[in-house]
Amino acid sequence: MEALYEIRHVFKHLVQVTESRMVCSDDIPLSPAKGQNVVGIHFTWKRRHNEVLEVLPYVEQVFSRFNAKPHFGKLFLMSGKRLH
Repeated sequence: MEALYEIRHVFKHLVQVTESRMVCSDDIPLSPAKGQNVVGIHFTWKRRHNEVLEVLPYVEQVFSRFNAKPHFGKLFLMSGKRLH
């Protein structure tokens, strides 16, 4: 959360709600929590799609420090190679 707070000026104007959740390990295929307990950080973005796409690389860069995985079906720009 501190790492996101450091770059909040980049994206805070585009966020309606941010939610964090602790998620127990599961065995569901393609689940971000498969095989490990995780913390999920969820954003509800304002309907300014192009602007959100511009800030996602900054947010994803912060998450990459923690080997974060996106939630499939949600908005992300991470490459398939990086995701793998």
